[in-house]
Amino acid sequence: MSDRTLKGYIRVRGRDDEPWPLPDQPVDRTKPVYERVTSRKPVYLSMTVRWGGECRVEIRATADLDPNGNIHIHGTAVLFEGVTEDTNKERDRTAVCFDVPPGGEPTVKDYDLISDKGDYAIVTFRLSNSE
Repeated sequence: MSDRTLKGYIRVRGRDDEPWPLPDQPVDRTKPVYERVTSRKPVYLSMTVRWGGECRVEIRATADLDPNGNIHIHGTAVLFEGVTEDTNKERDRTAVCFDVPPGGEPTVKDYDLISDKGDYAIVTFRLSNSE
């Protein structure tokens, strides 16, 4: 199949949970995606979001084109929470894996990341596959 265009966005919404009476620290960030995907070379998608002084989400994924024109997205989304946004304390991890079929409506996938400390992030992929 010929090359395809992957377009849409990756969005991270979340909260750094703080003890009362301190206010919680919300986040809502979006990264646009517009990539040409070929059968010869995968496309890499990444996004890092830091917020609240203590939280970080890292998204790393690959987009591959199959012979039927589907774009296969696979990778990971990881929530870190600690004393700083640069912490190595991994609190939750999920596998990202879905297909974006050619044409039609965008494919929307949500992945929830939740720490044992009350912090969370929702990672949303909204992607379409066109010529």
